[in-house]
Amino acid sequence: MSLRLGVLASGSGTNLQALLDTVHGREVEIVAVASDQPHARALTRASDAGVPTRVFALDDFGSRQERDDAIAAWLRESGVELVVLAGYMRLISPSFLAAFPRRVINV
Repeated sequence: MSLRLGVLASGSGTNLQALLDTVHGREVEIVAVASDQPHARALTRASDAGVPTRVFALDDFGSRQERDDAIAAWLRESGVELVVLAGYMRLISPSFLAAFPRRVINV
């Protein structure tokens, strides 16, 4: 059984691509990629690899807290066990970290 990974990215997705090329489908399964930027190339990279994506733009939520709660809920629904911040250029709220205790890595 492989580790179910969720990735947050804001830009080009080079770190995501490295994960897709080296561990995805082996000991790790990337099951969800979220971004705060609707045009982030990371979303295209994930889609090209068959990984579900979703955009969580801050303007779509009343606050950063609400956005982070929505991201956490989607990742939990996706069965994510470990979250990787791969070029995610936003601060993460304490409640997001609490949703994945000791299971968030920033690269």
